[in-house]
Amino acid sequence: MNYKEYIASAQQIINKLAELYPRGFVREPWQPQRPIALGIGNQLISAGVITIAETRGLAIYTRRLTYLRAMVGGAARIGLDGEPAGEVSEEHAKCAKASMDAPAQEAQRGGSAGEGPARNVLLVMVQARCGQRCVA
Repeated sequence: MNYKEYIASAQQIINKLAELYPRGFVREPWQPQRPIALGIGNQLISAGVITIAETRGLAIYTRRLTYLRAMVGGAARIGLDGEPAGEVSEEHAKCAKASMDAPAQEAQRGGSAGEGPARNVLLVMVQARCGQRCVA
């Protein structure tokens, strides 16, 4: 699967989640987003809504800039029903900020990780440095 197919497939999964859980997910990356509850992917897999392979949709969803901007320490995370389900920790907020800052820092060093595959690889590297998957 090439990058365009991967993104298209992930967007189909996001569309499915937004249709099934409109209070928890939004389709478009420009729409306001709220941090989702930790472990929500496991809930969706257990319920048979998505497969393990389809968690790529969640990975793309939680790398959207509007999602990362919502990852502020103390902000409410939401469950599938749209109700509060925990809070964003300061550690997760710092990791989200580092994920947003990474492309600009890479560009300052002469790299080109502004968008697309290079940006996603860079985000994974930043999250690895944070010691965890910090956004979902």
